[in-house]
Amino acid sequence: MSVEIQSTKSPSQYFFLIYWLPVLVWMGLIFYISHQDSDSTGQNGDIFMFIFNLLNLDPARMVELNVPLYLRKTAHVIEYFILFLLTARLSTQYFNMPKIAWVSLLVTILYAVSDEFHQTFVPGREGKISDVGIDTIGAILGVVVLALWMRRKGK
Repeated sequence: MSVEIQSTKSPSQYFFLIYWLPVLVWMGLIFYISHQDSDSTGQNGDIFMFIFNLLNLDPARMVELNVPLYLRKTAHVIEYFILFLLTARLSTQYFNMPKIAWVSLLVTILYAVSDEFHQTFVPGREGKISDVGIDTIGAILGVVVLALWMRRKGK
């Protein structure tokens, strides 16, 4: 006699955990990093400075060492590349190509705009249109990777 153990979680809970939660957590992380004032995150409050804080490295020292601008801006590209991929993964549950790419690109760019707007309210920070452009580069890189992946899969 075998007894089946039934999960207490419904498929919709799994769906949320697998598809929605990663997007929301990543957006929350970006928001959290952007909400840090310039004193606690370094000049730009980017993800590198956040990681330095987590690793108990001195972000002020990184600024003193003048971490190159291209490294700090690369963090923007990486943040929004990941956001695009997570959003595209979620979008596959609702749309087909090419709508997946367009919706994911739009969501990612709108989030970049909202993030820069949010930064205008954070002491020592400023919202920059140029950062939206850099974030958009990350999203476009995501479109390229998605297109190459879909092509490889034959879809």
